[in-house]
Amino acid sequence: MAALRQPAAKAAPKPPAAARKPAAKAPASRSGPPPTPLFLLDDDRPTAIAKSPGDVAELLKLACDFEWLVRISYVNGKGHESHLNAAVLDVGPAKMVVDVLPGWGSRTLNVSRVQWARVLTEAEEDQFL
Repeated sequence: MAALRQPAAKAAPKPPAAARKPAAKAPASRSGPPPTPLFLLDDDRPTAIAKSPGDVAELLKLACDFEWLVRISYVNGKGHESHLNAAVLDVGPAKMVVDVLPGWGSRTLNVSRVQWARVLTEAEEDQFL
């Protein structure tokens, strides 16, 4: 009588791999050049578009101080985006007061809702003055 063949033994399941910690980021080199500010002022108005919240706030303060007109992208409470040309009258940490052009109607806006901002060129300003 022929011997019955035994099925091959199943390999024991492997234990799950230990969770690996993500590799730590190397600290930024301090020997390199310092970061360049977005808005360099050499008696000229900035040409860069501010997109981060810190840069937007900085640009709006500069526009208020130097009386530059700005173009902003603003998202209202319902999520609708609009582009406004404005004169910045006052800027605080949370709110800003602007005159919206061309009608020069005063509005109070939330700074955190400004998606981007840029200073109008002198030629663009001339259209409103």
